[in-house]
Amino acid sequence: MLNGIEHVTIRVSNLENGLRFYRDVLGLKLQGQNENRYIQFKVGRFRLFLQAGGDTRTTATDIVIAFAVQDIDMAYEELKRKGVLFSQPPKMQKFGSKTALFRDPDGHILELVGN
Repeated sequence: MLNGIEHVTIRVSNLENGLRFYRDVLGLKLQGQNENRYIQFKVGRFRLFLQAGGDTRTTATDIVIAFAVQDIDMAYEELKRKGVLFSQPPKMQKFGSKTALFRDPDGHILELVGN
């Protein structure tokens, strides 16, 4: 019945700040934009939308979005150089991959997963 996740939408307080973080810091590919209402990124076969509006203070910690990376240590160092503050550096998990945790400008929890 369900074939996968098609996209995720994150509500952000400021689209321009979101654009700079997700495009310039994380390096996601901008796919489209709609008159200051939303921004769309391509992440592999997946789409990530940033949508303006909403009180992110109450919802920013309700979900975790995990991004797959080939070399987590390299990605961690690159993002640190770009000013990302990690709450957890790369750490081996029981399921066999390393993870690292950080937040976007609105406080949404983001995760790197890789080896």
